[in-house]
Order: sequence, then structure tokens, then C-alpha cells
Amino acid sequence: MSVKQIVIKGRASQRIYFQGELLPEEKKLTILEFIKLKEIPIASSCGGEGVCKKCVINGNIVSCMHLMTQVNQLLPEGEIIIFYL
Repeated sequence: MSVKQIVIKGRASQRIYFQGELLPEEKKLTILEFIKLKEIPIASSCGGEGVCKKCVINGNIVSCMHLMTQVNQLLPEGEIIIFYL
């Protein structure tokens, strides 16, 4: 399943950090890599290896363990929420 449009926002601030469609090369990235590419602050100390689990989005999804192409399956609304932003 392909992601057409996503929203990345902070739950604390309700600020929208990104809203739009993915470029073809962005679909191959993990969610964590995409967030970092867009220069959105996100905690991560293990370099995306899934060990520290600091890069959690939407309360329980470890962003380094899933590709952007999986966003629709994980989050039907296409909304990625970073709780502490």
C-alpha cells in the first residue's frame, strides 16, 4: 500500500511540522529517516536500530522499525503524532 499524503504534528503544541505527499525516494525510508530528513526533532539514541525505542510515534509505534509505505496500514488517517512536540 502506498502513502499519498501524510501529516506530522506535535501533540503537545498541535503544530503541523509536515503535510504533503511523498516523493518516490521518500517511500523507501523508515518513518524515523523521513522525520529526520524533514528536520523535525525526534529522540533517537541508537541510530535507528530499534534498541532505545525513543523514536516512538502515536504512543506505541517505533518509527525506525517501519517504512513510510506502511503508514497507511499503521495509521489509517495518515497522521504521525510526536507526543512531546
